[in-house]
Amino acid sequence: MIQEKDIDIFLKAKKDELAIGILQGLSMLPLLALVVLEALKIPHDYTVPLATAATVFMGAAMGQSRWVAVSRDQLIKVLEGIINNDAEALQLLAEKRSTNVSASKHT
Repeated sequence: MIQEKDIDIFLKAKKDELAIGILQGLSMLPLLALVVLEALKIPHDYTVPLATAATVFMGAAMGQSRWVAVSRDQLIKVLEGIINNDAEALQLLAEKRSTNVSASKHT
């Protein structure tokens, strides 16, 4: 049975996915501006600020920020809890493990 805290973690992860997408988009804007300025050979003094902004947004998007609140470990624990409480899921997991083990022995 799925617990309410598991649903909360799932919803938070979905929200984080959107935030990561937005942050990645924001990191691309200063890089694109920098590439356009350099390609058109427009004189400017924006190299350091644009590169810094791109780095900050990409760092945040990669989970190096507190903006990303759900860790991979939390999601794995939720999935384990769901699988452990579902007999069909346990059977499927056991079959997958035995298939992977036998396949790796033959290679």
